[in-house]
Amino acid sequence: MLLGRNKPGATKPGTRNQKQRSQKQRNREHEIKNNEAKSSETGNQENQEQEVRNREKEINNTKHTKGTGRFSVGREEEFIHRVTNYWTVRTKDFNKVRMNELHGEITDRWLEELHRWIPKDRPLDILDAGTGTGYFALLMGRDGHRVTGIDLTESMLETARENEKLFDVEINFCLMNVQETTFPSESFDVIVTRNVTWTLPDPEKAYREWHRLLRPGGILLNYDANYADNVRHNNQKESWVKPDGVYGHIGMTNEIMIENAKITLAVPAGSHHRPAWDEELASTVGFTSFGSDESLGKRVLRENDMSDAPMFLFWARK
Repeated sequence: MLLGRNKPGATKPGTRNQKQRSQKQRNREHEIKNNEAKSSETGNQENQEQEVRNREKEINNTKHTKGTGRFSVGREEEFIHRVTNYWTVRTKDFNKVRMNELHGEITDRWLEELHRWIPKDRPLDILDAGTGTGYFALLMGRDGHRVTGIDLTESMLETARENEKLFDVEINFCLMNVQETTFPSESFDVIVTRNVTWTLPDPEKAYREWHRLLRPGGILLNYDANYADNVRHNNQKESWVKPDGVYGHIGMTNEIMIENAKITLAVPAGSHHRPAWDEELASTVGFTSFGSDESLGKRVLRENDMSDAPMFLFWARK
């Protein structure tokens, strides 16, 4: 036998110690990685918590801002530009929620709601004021009505026209301010608007314009909510929904959420109790018959309705 040759199956000198050292090294590396991961996770969590604190602080700074009765002309134009920029940024994510809504059961409930007020036995001239990406316009167009949808955000209208082709309906989409349109008086039998009045710098002007546009006997259907209460109660997260949500916000960054809060608290609607305030405005501009339905959210939105900002219907007939 040659010296230094181990027997078959025998462990070479030092191999066992090397294996022990290798295992200890792997254990140590694994421990370091775990600690780094925990540290990173803790850091991310701390950053997220700090972002939340910063957002709430900035929102709190505007919390007691009350919308004035009217903006000055220059300030109104500036504010409209600001709101338009906000919705331009939001268009893509906003439309995703609307598409979820169109393909969901909630659309059947919206149709049932609209059919309570809008007859289907004959085509009517209907204005969707603040149409966004065309949800209500598409529903009423499929019912055979002659529908016009107006909005002040071009990207919303571009998407609405794409949806028009997708759903094979014919809608007249126009870039226009809902407070000051170019339509002749008494052009429409019905005006429908949803989640629009809360963004307006002069809701009284809008109500006066809608009264002008309606034919005698025509009806205004205004679906909205007291979204400022959501902001004041620091409950904006209730409006955040999953990507397949049918009502609320997706894709909300910290900056967008702060801008949403500032806009909500800056406008006149943010400092009034609604829909009682809407009734006052309707009476001021000449509507003689009007009322509200504050059970609308529970009936149509159901579990998606917001506790601090339940959706209501304000209706007014000319």
